[in-house]
Amino acid sequence: MYKEMELLTIFTPTYNRAYILPKLYESLKIQTDKRFEWIIVDDGSVDNTMSLVSFWQEEGLVNINYKKQANQGKHIAINTGLELAKGELFFIVDSDDCLTSDAVQKIFIFWNTHEHHDNISGILSYRQFPDGTRVGYPLPKEVKQCKLRDSNKKYGSTGDKVVIYRTELFRNFKFPKFKEERFLGESYAYNQIDDIADMLVMDDMIYIFDYQKDGLSQDFRKLYRENP
Repeated sequence: MYKEMELLTIFTPTYNRAYILPKLYESLKIQTDKRFEWIIVDDGSVDNTMSLVSFWQEEGLVNINYKKQANQGKHIAINTGLELAKGELFFIVDSDDCLTSDAVQKIFIFWNTHEHHDNISGILSYRQFPDGTRVGYPLPKEVKQCKLRDSNKKYGSTGDKVVIYRTELFRNFKFPKFKEERFLGESYAYNQIDDIADMLVMDDMIYIFDYQKDGLSQDFRKLYRENP
């Protein structure tokens, strides 16, 4: 038998996103399962993010752990989030995205009803656009576990996925810090985790996202040039 998960960590790195962060907060307030903590690592914002989050903490409707640090990039913010995390699973939800109201509940039910040993790194699931359509093409129904990289290369499943990792495992693959550089793709850690474990496939859409003009995804070539 395996021990049932008691707490989920939802982690959000943010930088000058006070204008859009409330959308995510609203989706967390209405979760049908409240057994989660929301860790926000503020990567040096100069807007009103701190006062906004402080107000939410005073409301007491969501368990929020807020940490502000000097601007170092999303990957270093993830390192900080992993240090603070208390949940068994670590779920990165970007500041411009949000969750379906039953996302946490579905994660708990799925994780607590599937066996997960050391050869399982976490959960692989799907994203949806605001209009409810799926992002990309799904995995074949018969695939119950696989590596993240194999979801596309081996099984032809396209589109960005939801990845939720075992916190204890993810901590073993923290991101290195390079002087004067503020970007390192998450694949640095994800590929190493793929080398040692598979992910359980949850055939559901729990994550709602929409690319923003000021998001990291908009100019990867420029990011790579500036962060060799």
